[in-house]
Amino acid sequence: MIGAVFSQHPWGPKETVLIKVEDPDHALAKGVFEANAFKFNDEIYEFREPYDRNRLHVILSLDLAQSDKPNRSLRRTDGDYPIAWTRSHGQGRVFYCSLGHATSIFAEPKILEFWLRGIQFAAGDIDAVTAPSTQ
Repeated sequence: MIGAVFSQHPWGPKETVLIKVEDPDHALAKGVFEANAFKFNDEIYEFREPYDRNRLHVILSLDLAQSDKPNRSLRRTDGDYPIAWTRSHGQGRVFYCSLGHATSIFAEPKILEFWLRGIQFAAGDIDAVTAPSTQ
């Protein structure tokens, strides 16, 4: 239902990563993130199948080239590291965001606003672009 399976977390909260806002006009991101990218410290996940970018609408992703070196070997060969996305599942809506491991994140207004909008999207209160259902 989520659209991907956790594989490992090659970046921990001590590494600084650059997060790209892939769709700054998306209803969940517009007005939340001031720029199309921002630096962040958190545990970053690496996902495996059934992850398929064609089945998800990726909103945030990792800029691999501009992030600290991971603390373990990467398994993905395509360099695609999504962080947040929407998708349909049957008649339902899915919002996923992997940020939230460091307790300091719960004091980040832009992340809290993004999560709130994601919850509102999943509940049907906000219309937003999503990937087509595979169910």
